[in-house]
Amino acid sequence: MEIIFRPLQSKNYLSYAPSIESDTMTVTANPMGMAPLQIITSKFSWNSLRVHRAATRVNRFSKVAVLRDLNPKLILVPRTTGEKDASELMDELLEATESVQSEVLNFTHYGYIQEKLPKIEVESVLRKLSEIKNRTSIRVFIWDIDSRYQAEIKDMYKKYFSKSLVHLEAVQ
Repeated sequence: MEIIFRPLQSKNYLSYAPSIESDTMTVTANPMGMAPLQIITSKFSWNSLRVHRAATRVNRFSKVAVLRDLNPKLILVPRTTGEKDASELMDELLEATESVQSEVLNFTHYGYIQEKLPKIEVESVLRKLSEIKNRTSIRVFIWDIDSRYQAEIKDMYKKYFSKSLVHLEAVQ
């Protein structure tokens, strides 16, 4: 699995462009305001009411959900506080990606960070990715990251993928 970090300019939601290579998008289930979920829903012309209802249920039950019939497929992940380990959510998300045989995943979490970098969460995501890197259908993991935290995330990445090359580039 190749991991490509795609730095995004913070607070520039309206210019967001999903990766066109992706067969699956994974997005935080934040159904309110001008969050990435609304921007992505609009970019792909998905039914906004359906996505909103699914996101609301995801948060109510704190469980990952997959909308398989969308193109690209959509995996919704419950909102988090940024203060806890996200290993269990990553297990659910990775199980969902396998269930839809995702090969090119656009992971939009941490693309627009509101306050400070949620280091505990990001570390747990990287740890899970390092555990499954050779045992997954995912060939390319495109991770949208807030450009303000690019260096910190790259340093965390090296801790888990020291023998791999990190890609920090714009991918369309």
